[in-house]
Amino acid sequence: MSNGYEFLLSDQQTVQMPWWWFDALMVWSGVVGAVLWLFGRQLVKPIFAVIMAAAVAGFLALVVRYFSTDMPLIYWLIGGAVVGAAIGWLLARLSLALMFAVFLGVVAPWLVLAIKGDPMPPLGEPIAAAVADLREATAEAVEVEEDAETEDRETRIDTAKLPSLAEAWQQAREDLAEVWGEWWAERSGSTRWAVLSAAGGAVVLGGALAFVLPNLAGAVITALLGVLLMLWPAGRMLGVLPETMSNLVPQQGLPLAILLSLLVLLGALIQWAIFRPRGEK
Repeated sequence: MSNGYEFLLSDQQTVQMPWWWFDALMVWSGVVGAVLWLFGRQLVKPIFAVIMAAAVAGFLALVVRYFSTDMPLIYWLIGGAVVGAAIGWLLARLSLALMFAVFLGVVAPWLVLAIKGDPMPPLGEPIAAAVADLREATAEAVEVEEDAETEDRETRIDTAKLPSLAEAWQQAREDLAEVWGEWWAERSGSTRWAVLSAAGGAVVLGGALAFVLPNLAGAVITALLGVLLMLWPAGRMLGVLPETMSNLVPQQGLPLAILLSLLVLLGALIQWAIFRPRGEK
């Protein structure tokens, strides 16, 4: 008798994806990004509820495969989703405070470096190299076949090669850590102290502001997430491929940081204009 767990226990080595999955993923990324950029602060609690619902349901789906149970999998998924959604809804403000604290903790050191005139952490070349390695590993695990007559694309994912993709991610992270570690070692003691002090102070300030001004924090964070989600489809539409990442992300990252900051500020202002109280000018 089937209990709904067979798909978790399957030893299938290939997964065939529909031809339109990549384009659909790009469209989804752009649409979700635009919604967050324009209306995100009103969606903070639902967003955290959905994220936690998916996380708890997915965790239970992975756990119950190791235990003998007569309860159908769907009941575990529904129960986990309900519990996760409740947790996400209740802890939304705390999660928002943590995200806003991390955001300011990352931005503040960049401002300190810009004010002091110190070189920014190298971005272009190491990120371009990491992207190239990940693309190579992805090409081995994901095979795309295109029909020359109909131009339909068929995607197959070789699950046996997914561990190598995970190893590529790990290697890319280690390479980036090494490059940025060398950059950090070259900074003077005063610069290190200034960067760490700015980061620590910004984290504390960001957490406090998020509790006192949750609408402001929600607008900034969701505008930032919206911009990041829209970058990928926008880059594809403009013909910016990962191979040109070194041109998209300058070696000196200040211009990119300024551009992203302006887009985030614009999104936050749009949200304020849309959702401000009626009597407020």
